[in-house]
Amino acid sequence: MRHVLRFVPTLLVLLTAATCAVAEPLGSHYEFTPMAGQQLFDANIRFPGSTNAVRDGKYLGLRFGYQSAQWLGLELAYGVSPTSEDIATGARDYDFQHVSGNLTISPAKGRWGGPYAFVGFGNATLKPAAGDKRSTSDIEFGGGIKWWLNDDLGLRFEARDASFATLNSTGPQQNLHNVSIGVGLTFALGATPRDTDGDGVPDKKDKCPNTPRGATVDANGCPSDSDKDGVLDGLDKCPNTPTGATIDANGRPSDS
Repeated sequence: MRHVLRFVPTLLVLLTAATCAVAEPLGSHYEFTPMAGQQLFDANIRFPGSTNAVRDGKYLGLRFGYQSAQWLGLELAYGVSPTSEDIATGARDYDFQHVSGNLTISPAKGRWGGPYAFVGFGNATLKPAAGDKRSTSDIEFGGGIKWWLNDDLGLRFEARDASFATLNSTGPQQNLHNVSIGVGLTFALGATPRDTDGDGVPDKKDKCPNTPRGATVDANGCPSDSDKDGVLDGLDKCPNTPTGATIDANGRPSDS
């Protein structure tokens, strides 16, 4: 629990920073997320050949997934936690690793982001510093929150449970729940470029971001007024009005 408490201030700082979120990726896209956090091992877990409990440790992970334009997605997850026996002296070192494929659900996506949940299957591996590793299939499930800082970048907060049966061949079998808590930086890849004013030029390249809809624009998103009558091309119903003529809102001259 002390490890979790140390991790809380970091989460609060990042969560506060994320409240400035102003945009989210549009359309279907890919997401890549490196993560870091804390691994909390089941109190009953024992690595092969040991009767000692396992010390909680740091967690490093990667996520790569496909997010549809709606609320379903698919994702590959990987994580590793260097750890050791929880004893004062003579502790043996181990690596805990997991890899899985997951179905993700994001039922309330919005401009700021939203919550998500996932479930999937994979493999968990326990590898001592010296000796053979032991692997088993596992079920992984959990959820979290995504906070988008812009169209391409966001923060991801996640809790994941990698559950598997006891690895020791002797003794009663039981399910072990090993929980990782982490935060990651999510990169959105291949999303639809945002075009707020609908002029066909993405916001990132648009030098005139508030062009009225329907106006003709150049490659930089800036409108033109060929006959200099004050009505933009594309909205001008009479595009060749003589200079100085009185016109209405649609660019039509009058002859009172």
